[in-house]
Amino acid sequence: MTAYMDALDGAKSVLYEIFQNVDIDELERRAIGIMKRETDFMTRTVNDVRRDWKNPLDAHFVGKERNKQLSYRKMRNSLIRILTMFCAIGCGNKLDVSIKDYQKPTETAQVYCGIDVSHYQGNIDWNLVAQDTNIQFVYIKATEGKSYLDDKYKQNIEQARNAGLLVGSYHFFRMTSSPEEQFENITNNINKIQQDLIPMIDVETTDGRSLNEVRNALKNLTNLMEKHYGKKTLIYGTMRSYNTICAPDFNDHLLYIGRFNDTLSPQIKGGGKVAVWQFSEKGEIKGIPKPVDLCRLTDGIKIDDLKLGN
Repeated sequence: MTAYMDALDGAKSVLYEIFQNVDIDELERRAIGIMKRETDFMTRTVNDVRRDWKNPLDAHFVGKERNKQLSYRKMRNSLIRILTMFCAIGCGNKLDVSIKDYQKPTETAQVYCGIDVSHYQGNIDWNLVAQDTNIQFVYIKATEGKSYLDDKYKQNIEQARNAGLLVGSYHFFRMTSSPEEQFENITNNINKIQQDLIPMIDVETTDGRSLNEVRNALKNLTNLMEKHYGKKTLIYGTMRSYNTICAPDFNDHLLYIGRFNDTLSPQIKGGGKVAVWQFSEKGEIKGIPKPVDLCRLTDGIKIDDLKLGN
């Protein structure tokens, strides 16, 4: 079963390569030959595995363990080829189109309504970005720890707002400084008047501290920020970092969660509400010279839910 599931994942990843320059009739002819050859190979491999696994305490156990792993890989690769053929034939027949007409969608072709940026994206032409009618909101990196200010933050927030975009700012949380020191850095640089959206805290590291220490410090910082800005902060994390560090203690916040695929939405331990799904880090947006994170609002969430309401 493990080999089958691995093979299915592999089939999905190579299916795009098949959907290029082969029409369905040619694909079927190839598939018949491939499946017959791979089926014969699988039969021989299974017989070999049965023979080698009969006596694991045999003097040649080490060699047979190696053969076992090799056999597994061979079986997996054969299954990939077989499953790919089945998938390709089924898709081609169902759609009644030539395989050569299929093109793999780009990351940016997926539905998005927001982006988040930092100095990494370089000098951004915000007027050009604002022409993208998909973009409803932008989150911009502002601060980190007790003293760091992103060197593009002031430029980004002023120009993005001047271009007519709804903007918010985020702080990268660290355990190398106290919540009070970080709060001072945040409020010195994230001007409440400039914020269209609720400020956000990015939580991705414990800096080697215990989870209890991290959660207590984060709670102190979120309380300080809520009093200052007037609304409960958004919390950002990848699905893994949030579930490891924050859940379920911060599930009462609106969550902005990174899970980089277009099919499996983020799942939160303890049932938190994901408001924004960051689904790609490879977006291509006119006016932004480097790949950018793409986001979408989840079901039931409206852009008004993210507004600070100054």
